[in-house]
Amino acid sequence: QITMDDDGREGGAAAFVPEEFACLLVEKFGESGVTSRIVEDYKTCDLPGDGMTVRVSHAGLTVQDAMVVQGRSGAVREYPAIPGTDLAGTVLRVDEAAERSGFRVGDRIVATGGEMGQSRSGGYSQIARVPAELAWRLPKAMSNLRAAQLGTAAMTAALACMEIERGDLAKSVSSSLPFRRGAGGGDDEHDVGERNDGSGGGGSEQKSDATLHRLDRTNTLKRNKKMSRKGFVLVSGASGSVGSFATCLLVARGYRVVGVTRHLDKQNRLARFGARKSVILEDYVAQCAEDGALGEELYVGIVDVLGDGFLDMALPRLTRGGVCVSVGSMRGPTTCISLAPFIRRGVRLVGVDSRYISPALRAVVWERLARDIPPALFLEERASFATCTLEQIQPLSGRKLSSGAAPVSCVVILPG
Repeated sequence: QITMDDDGREGGAAAFVPEEFACLLVEKFGESGVTSRIVEDYKTCDLPGDGMTVRVSHAGLTVQDAMVVQGRSGAVREYPAIPGTDLAGTVLRVDEAAERSGFRVGDRIVATGGEMGQSRSGGYSQIARVPAELAWRLPKAMSNLRAAQLGTAAMTAALACMEIERGDLAKSVSSSLPFRRGAGGGDDEHDVGERNDGSGGGGSEQKSDATLHRLDRTNTLKRNKKMSRKGFVLVSGASGSVGSFATCLLVARGYRVVGVTRHLDKQNRLARFGARKSVILEDYVAQCAEDGALGEELYVGIVDVLGDGFLDMALPRLTRGGVCVSVGSMRGPTTCISLAPFIRRGVRLVGVDSRYISPALRAVVWERLARDIPPALFLEERASFATCTLEQIQPLSGRKLSSGAAPVSCVVILPG
C-alpha cells in the first residue's frame, strides 16, 4: 500500500525498482524509416544517462514529442529512443546530485525539458532516469496528473508572462527615476539618473537594477494588477496549449487578453480561459493591412506562438516600451519585420526557452503555476484536457500535429 506524508512524499513500496518495464520505443531503419512500438520488457539497466530513477505515472504529449513519434523531428540524436519531454512520478532511487539538491526516495516530482526524450530516456516509459536540475518536488496540493497537464507548455507561458511583467516593471521604474538636464537646459542627458549622494551618473545603472530587484520581490501581484489594469496583451495561437495557459496566467496577473485564433469554434474556450476578446486570425490580418510602419498603440505586450509574418503585423501595435515575447513558430521559423517600432517606440522582442532554465527559476515558475492556474479550470474544461494510454500515443500524436484537432493538453497515463 502506498501512503503519503504531510510533505507529499509517498511511502510504502516506493524504493522498489523493477528490472523490466513497458515503454514506447521509437526506432529508425535506414535513412528515412522511423517507427514506434510498445516494448513490454525494456531493461532498467539499459536506460541511458544518469540521474534519479523515477516511476513514471503521467507524461505529457507536446508538439515536439508528436513529431518524434511521427518520425518528423531531427531532434533525436540517437536511436532507439524513448520520447516524452514531460513526466510526473515518484522517486525510487536518488544519485549524489539529486541528494545534494534535497530529493529523497518517495518524492513526487515533475520533470520537463533538457534532453529528455531526445538524448536521454523520456516520459513514455514506466521507469525513467531524471537529472535533478530538471525536476521540481510537487506539493501535496498538486497531483501528478495536473503537473503533467501543465508541463512544458505552461512553463513556457509562465516565462512569457514574466517577461511582459518585467517590461511593465521597467517602464514603471524608468518613469519614476529622476533625470538630470544637460548644460544647455535641454534633455540631451535624460538617460543619466542622479544619485542621492550627488556623485556622477555612473552609478545610476546600479541604482535602477537594485530598484527593479526590490520592486520585483515586493508585492508583485498587487503592483502588476494596478499597473496593467488598462493594459491589453495580444496572444496569438490563443486556443493552443501555450496560448491557452498564457491567457489564463496573464488574466491572473491583472492583464486584459485579446486572443487571436484561426478557429471560430474555439472562441468560447478562449472566454472560459479568461480572454477579454477573441479575434479570428484572418480578420486580424485584414485589420493590420491598414496600418503603416506604426499602428495604433494597443498592447503593452504580445505573446506570439505563430512566428512568420505575424510578428511584422503585431509589433507596430505595441505601446511605447512594450514587449513581444516569441515562444513558437507554428506558421514558420523565419520572418521579415520593420525596425520602425524598435527605433520610434523602443519596443523589445524577447525569446524564451523553458528547456534549459536554472533550477531556481524552474522552482519560481512552478510555484507560479501552482498559484495562478486554478484547479477548477481542469474540471470545467474536461474536453480541453485529454488522457490516453501508451498504445494511443501514435494516433494522438498525428492529431496533435493536425490543424485545430488537438486538445489544450494530452496526458499519457502509464500503467502502475
